[in-house]
Amino acid sequence: MNYKNFGVRMKLLKSELGLNQKEFAKAIEISPSKLSQYETGKYLMKIDVAIKINNIFNVSLDWLFLGKGEIFIENNEDINITGDINKSAVAIKGTATNNSNNNELSKEENEEIEKVCQVIRKLSKQKVKKLYHLAELENLENE
Repeated sequence: MNYKNFGVRMKLLKSELGLNQKEFAKAIEISPSKLSQYETGKYLMKIDVAIKINNIFNVSLDWLFLGKGEIFIENNEDINITGDINKSAVAIKGTATNNSNNNELSKEENEEIEKVCQVIRKLSKQKVKKLYHLAELENLENE
């Protein structure tokens, strides 16, 4: 398959960030050769790499996969997966601690908080997977 449109967006993003290929690849923890494969449209990146780009650079996943909307996210208009999960966990723990008689959460309370965070992670990954599949369909239509 050829993911030219995706590759063009990857090159544009790298340029907008003012990074060269080696710097950008290092930031998202992939090899420069793998980044080159994405940029030439040979492959569509793995979901985990897209999530890293979203989290590190505040890049809209809608833009990254589909070219829709603005490149960069402003005021939480898209999902920043890791940041949102961590903020939610801290908020939940803070609320639970303030509402309990002592300052420590029980093992069961901590387990319940982790379950909530896992649900958030799962839902966030589902959104990314949906965008990934839409990008594949867009590519098929353009062939």
